[in-house]
Amino acid sequence: SDSNFDKGSEPFFAAEARPSSLPIVQQGDWSAYFDIKTGVVFYLDEITGNTSWDPPFENFPRIIMEGTTPKVLDPGSGNISMERALGYIGVDEMAAALAWEEAKERERARKAAMRAAEAEIKTETPAATENAVETMYEKAKNAELERLEQVKKSADEERARKEAAAELAREEKIRLEMERTEKERIAAELAAAKEREAAEKEERARKEAAAKLAQEEMSRLERERSEKERIAADLAAAKEREAAEKERIAAEQAAAEERKAGAKQATAERAAAEQAAAKEREAAAKRAATKEGEATAKQAAAEQAAAKEREVASKRAAAERAAAKERQAAAERAAMEKAAAKRAVKERAAAKEREA
Repeated sequence: SDSNFDKGSEPFFAAEARPSSLPIVQQGDWSAYFDIKTGVVFYLDEITGNTSWDPPFENFPRIIMEGTTPKVLDPGSGNISMERALGYIGVDEMAAALAWEEAKERERARKAAMRAAEAEIKTETPAATENAVETMYEKAKNAELERLEQVKKSADEERARKEAAAELAREEKIRLEMERTEKERIAAELAAAKEREAAEKEERARKEAAAKLAQEEMSRLERERSEKERIAADLAAAKEREAAEKERIAAEQAAAEERKAGAKQATAERAAAEQAAAKEREAAAKRAATKEGEATAKQAAAEQAAAKEREVASKRAAAERAAAKERQAAAERAAMEKAAAKRAVKERAAAKEREA
């Protein structure tokens, strides 16, 4: 950082530039300063005001630059209490360091003025010396009063600064407490919202499970009802088939009875016809015996043949009537079975629709 300055020129140490400089280390009357604005280290005799770019004597503590920050290598007996103010202090500490330097500057000026006044007193007359002493002490008193006033003012300013800092700290604490309270409130509200959400989710799950159970129960009851209806339909169809079977058996029995009666009637008619024929033959024989002639015999034979034909025709008619009755009974049974089958199909279709 020294390359930006001419080492042949005097380092700037004027009073107006002092507030921007901080002492790094002090040994004897000499102090090493680091100028904050320029980043340059220079040396100042606090008594005479002389300055130098180089250390004032051989055993003065060595200073090196680490980046933009000076560091004292071998402080020895030097005072480096202000080194903590370099590069890594806060704004308040920097202001305090500068105020400390200004106070030191005022104290040096006061002491220099007193030394100059004492030197003048030594060259004056006794009377003048007495007046000068009074003047000097008056000036010293006034200077001390001014210094004390300045110290008081600085103390008041420092107290006001500390009070302001304490107020700021208190406000910051209140703000942080409010933030913490707000965060806790938000966290509590979020936790409550999560609990409500979990409760609502659990309630929804419970309702869905209950609805599912109700739906399953309804489905089970519907299946039971459909099964009962199917069983009832099957029973009704079985009853209808049983009734149809009974009707068929009754019809067959009736037909058998009719066939039996027809056969009995035919047998009776045949027996009657045979008896009539026998009587006719007997009469024909008698007529033949009485010599009524061949014509009578032929007539009797023709009558006998006609009687046989009538008997055959009667048997055919009876058989046809029995067959017609059997066909009618079979048709009725088939119609009843077809109607029962149709009803069973319709009932099963209706049961499937109800299950769906």
